[in-house]
Amino acid sequence: MIVDDNEMIVSTLEELLTYKGFDVVGTGHDGNDAIMLYKELIPNIVLLDVNMPNKNGFEALEEIKKINENANIIMITGEQGSDIEIRLQELGAVTIIQKPFEIESIIEIIKKIQNSEKILFNKFV
Repeated sequence: MIVDDNEMIVSTLEELLTYKGFDVVGTGHDGNDAIMLYKELIPNIVLLDVNMPNKNGFEALEEIKKINENANIIMITGEQGSDIEIRLQELGAVTIIQKPFEIESIIEIIKKIQNSEKILFNKFV
């Protein structure tokens, strides 16, 4: 599942991940979409933007983790700072992908999650 307020990022990620053989079960554009879609679809992995309207990624992450504490949520952000990283780690994000990102970084993380490999929380570029 992909949730980002930038429609171009959502459509590009959806197209590239589908091309690479992944099933994108849903897309959204704000934190409310993320929570609603997660409840409905229960996806294996969520790509979630941090800064979005209505409910931001922090709030959506927290709500999704209340639904399923084992949810695999990869946060995507254009902001930098250890405060953001610490807060996302405390809320239970798998890792952070920094914008602009390389699709191969996202694919690598998704494959590790699918193979139940341990992912050290850090920032992928």
